[in-house]
Amino acid sequence: MIRRASLDRAGQRTLESAVAARLVMRLLPGTYALRDAAPDLRVRALAVALWHPDAVITGRAAARLTFWPTILVRAIDVARRAHPPAAPGYRFHQ
Repeated sequence: MIRRASLDRAGQRTLESAVAARLVMRLLPGTYALRDAAPDLRVRALAVALWHPDAVITGRAAARLTFWPTILVRAIDVARRAHPPAAPGYRFHQ
């Protein structure tokens, strides 16, 4: 996982190059993962925590991450107070 805000200017340019080369993909605003790791539920959940620490993962994703390892998760449900971004693979609730 990469947080854009944690990078200096040169690191941000390198990140932009990696995105353009399709090595890295944006999961949520300011959060990026290696393209091969991005489908992993744990990586996507970590992106939520890094993007907005007060957001709460709910529903099937929460069940899979805690006690039901075989449940199918098509999208991560995320509850938070502020206006949600558009991000594939996530559903936001206020």
